[in-house]
Amino acid sequence: ETGVFTIRLLRACRLAGTHFTVENPLSSKLWSWNPLAREVRKSGALFVDFCQCRYGTPYKKPTRLLASHPIFLGLQRWCRCSGHTEVLQGKVKMHNGWFWKTSLAFSNFAARTVVLRTLAHKV
Repeated sequence: ETGVFTIRLLRACRLAGTHFTVENPLSSKLWSWNPLAREVRKSGALFVDFCQCRYGTPYKKPTRLLASHPIFLGLQRWCRCSGHTEVLQGKVKMHNGWFWKTSLAFSNFAARTVVLRTLAHKV
């Protein structure tokens, strides 16, 4: 159901002529889902792959952005580390349930970089 909602939002953005980004782990099944592939072709959006460690995290977490503007290609950075001090594996209990560690991790620096690129270029 999250995938269907994502497709609806992407379609609405495409029809409204507004830019968008979608972030998920590189290993996510979302990226190989046919309805997303169709919407990507229609929108002309780009895939931008990077590792979270290149933005200051102690974990690698390969990540993919789907972006509707080429300015985000500048975020593409792959891991050059020899080792990572934290492994994102398993689940963690929080006040409202259990969550996969990988779904909770997104570098603050990477998030700020996405926002600043958007604002600086009025994307």
